Amino acid sequence: MPNARSKLKDILDADLCVGCGLCEGVTGHTVKMAFNNQGFLRPDAVAANEGDAASIVQACPGHKLNLPETSVDTDVIWGPLVKCRTGYAADEQLRHLGSSGGGLSALIASLLETGFANSVTHITADVDNPIHNKLIESTDLSSIKAAAGSRYCPSAPLSSLSEIIQGNSRMVLVGKPCDIAGARQYLEQHPSHKDKIVLLVSFMCGGLPSIEGTHQILKQLGMEGKELKSFRFRGEGWPGGVKAEAKDGTIATMSYDDSWGGILRNYTQYRCKICPDAVGQFADIVFADAWYIDQSGMPSFDEAHGQSMILTRTQSGEEACVSAITAGNVCSEPLDVEMMNKMQPYHVKRKRLAFTRMLAFKLMGHKVPSCKNLNVRQAALQAGIWQNIRSVLGTIRRILVKKY
Repeated sequence: MPNARSKLKDILDADLCVGCGLCEGVTGHTVKMAFNNQGFLRPDAVAANEGDAASIVQACPGHKLNLPETSVDTDVIWGPLVKCRTGYAADEQLRHLGSSGGGLSALIASLLETGFANSVTHITADVDNPIHNKLIESTDLSSIKAAAGSRYCPSAPLSSLSEIIQGNSRMVLVGKPCDIAGARQYLEQHPSHKDKIVLLVSFMCGGLPSIEGTHQILKQLGMEGKELKSFRFRGEGWPGGVKAEAKDGTIATMSYDDSWGGILRNYTQYRCKICPDAVGQFADIVFADAWYIDQSGMPSFDEAHGQSMILTRTQSGEEACVSAITAGNVCSEPLDVEMMNKMQPYHVKRKRLAFTRMLAFKLMGHKVPSCKNLNVRQAALQAGIWQNIRSVLGTIRRILVKKY
């Protein structure tokens, strides 16, 4: 039977790594995350000792996604649901800065204000290199406002795990669904650390683009090679768009549809193609764009006042959400599942096809992560037999022509 270090190498060789930073966090930075030649963050995982490697394998979201059992009602598509809402930041400036109404930013700021948590670990733009991300620990609203807005490029939130579990702070951790899955699985293996991370917050994900996707945006904007002062992927309106500002005063913009739909989605990592949990089922609270519906019944991406879809998945998540609403920091309205399906049809389709996409990859000799309690088989039944057949055949075709 292969040892844990060999298993980590297998995960990397199979291109199942999500770049979450767990390897670095567990080893106390003995393992380092660095960009590979495709522009994704990857660890030198073989640098881990056998004990650390075993702990990493048990929690690695590239290896497995085993959702803990829950007594909460579970929707086949959306996962565990305590309550569903739409909402937005009561602070108009924060609502404007945030990618989808500032709901997530308003919630974590409120948790600091009310004493629910002492700090929040999250991602922001790197001041020295604005197209890259850096991990920060915020303790006040001003820091959270400065970081508001989506960051569609690689980040490794779990790289700070060793500092979190050694510290004395009641921490809220914000990350992509795969990051949060890694954190949850690590905490299940090490329950003594659960008092250090009091809440796991995520957002629905369309896939993680390589930093090469960002370079392609800069090239199309005519900003390639310029020294940047700032770079925003989204925010400053809803849906907002790219805004690149050079130190010489040059400013260039690109719409959300052109940046995400036309460029970034073409640079997403391999593991994202077969993701069975893009809706953040491991989180206590998850956010998404609560798109307005146009006359044809489809989401509209026209500029509007932003609003978030807010799903609480645990009692802790619900208590935190109610706290932010009661404090007047988040405005909200109830939301039903039927409307969620209309607001986010892409995620409905993605969940329904997750099983057949993974099946196609397995049939072609590729490894896929194991998953438990994510209802991927049940979701596939909703798609119907012909859509499932088309999904398998289409995925195999894309594998053969290397278009996955």
